[in-house]
Amino acid sequence: MSFVTAPVEREVTGKATSVRRGIEDSVAVITGASSGIARATALALAGRGASVVLAARSERPLADAVRDCERAGGRALAVPTDVTDEAARVYRKVIDTNLFGQIHGARAVLPYFREQASGVLINLGSVWGSGTGSPPASTVGWYPS
Repeated sequence: MSFVTAPVEREVTGKATSVRRGIEDSVAVITGASSGIARATALALAGRGASVVLAARSERPLADAVRDCERAGGRALAVPTDVTDEAARVYRKVIDTNLFGQIHGARAVLPYFREQASGVLINLGSVWGSGTGSPPASTVGWYPS
């Protein structure tokens, strides 16, 4: 797995400047981080020295993921998180988790991205392609875009 560090354009005293931030200077918030592609992403980022905030419903696997990220060389913080409505039907739970979870996550970090004039949000959905024959989906968003 490879990661690209993109330049972040900022306006400084009327002049545009390019600021590069390495993975080791970044904090990644990863939802669903207790398993699958999200856990693999957390481990890969931690192995490159990133600080990771791991969010998931299940506390035990989340604690294991934090331990593994720290062993890989990164700093990790567990945030037990449930973005679903427990009274919902099974299909609603999938949509709540995979769609609205990403929306809530994006809305939560946007004020920080605005404050620091930059940010990268990576959303992963390993079940989006299930049943369609499509591969797992991911989206990457940069702020400002």
